[in-house]
Formats: sequence, C-alpha cells, structure tokens
Amino acid sequence: MDAPDCPTLETVRRYDATAERYLERTIDRELIRVNLERFTDCLPPGGLVLDIGCGPGFDAALLRSAGFRAVGVDLSSAMITLGRERFPGRFVRADMRQLPFCQVADGLWVNASLLHLLRKDVPGTLAQFWTALKHGGILFLTVKDGTGEGWDNRASRRDTTRWFTYWEASALENVVVEAGFETVSVWSNGQWVKCIAKKR
Repeated sequence: MDAPDCPTLETVRRYDATAERYLERTIDRELIRVNLERFTDCLPPGGLVLDIGCGPGFDAALLRSAGFRAVGVDLSSAMITLGRERFPGRFVRADMRQLPFCQVADGLWVNASLLHLLRKDVPGTLAQFWTALKHGGILFLTVKDGTGEGWDNRASRRDTTRWFTYWEASALENVVVEAGFETVSVWSNGQWVKCIAKKR
C-alpha cells in the first residue's frame, strides 16, 4: 500500500485539482493522430483498446472515432468524471499498477502517463500491461526523454509541479523487453521517447 505522500498519489491529487484546465489546453492533436495511426495500424479492426492514463478522454474519443472500442482508464477521479461528461463510452477509475483486466485488450495506449510512476514501479506496471493484453497484443508508450526522476514543473505549461521519471530510449526498450514484450519500434524526437511493442 502506498504511503499518503507517495509521489504517484500526490501527482494524481494535483491532476484532480487542475482537471478543468485540461479542457482548455492547446495540445498538438495532429502529432497525437500520427502516433495513434502508427499504433492502430498494428491492431485488428474494431479491437479493444485500453487508454491508460486517459485524462479527460481526448485520445479515447479519437480511438472510438477510428472504429475501435476504447476504454479510458485513469486514477484521477476528476479526469474520469470529465471523460464521462464529455465523451460517450466507458471510463474506469483504476491504478495502472493494479489493472482490473486480464487478457482482454488488443492494444494498450499509454500516452504520457507511465512517466508519472517511480522508476522502481515500472517493471511491475509493465507486467500488469502484459497481463491485460491478449497474446500478440500491442503496447504503445510515450515518456519524456532524459535521465533521472523527481518533482518537476518544466514539462508543464502551468505552475503545477508533478512527478516525472525520464527515460532514454535504450533504457525504456530494455525494461519493456524484460517484461515479456518484443519491441516493434522505439524512437525519440529529442523530447519524447515512443515505443511500440508486442506481447510475446
């Protein structure tokens, strides 16, 4: 069980407190669409996708509009509430470190959410992802490029300090492979590291 001051839980509390702001954020939706297309090209048509760390549901909505059955998953109650209010479909409040899914998903979309976990929690969380996926299921990860972990507000457009764990491409690939995945592609644009992997 996490201590009350666990960085992951404190980060969730900060998202709860600022959730409404995310409806006003200007995000590069075109870049998201490009990444989604690379991901969904690996999936069966109409497959079930879990959007892990879905926030207010933008990406889950894009997945649904592309014909996929998307379930938004987030630990922030406020984000789940916003998702349910704004977008049709299923949203589940759950901790990615203890997912309530077993071999049901064709794909997991984990866009800029794994980076809020402590590094020591990532191998166990990847094991949860492996369990949630069907055999041959596809995992998409996006994390911040770099080294180290700690409280940081450089990645935020607001004055909200959150916990970030940074990853170099090789380190991310290693931990993903150790969790039982075969990497399809790992790349970086200097700011973000992205990984597409297949459950072995």
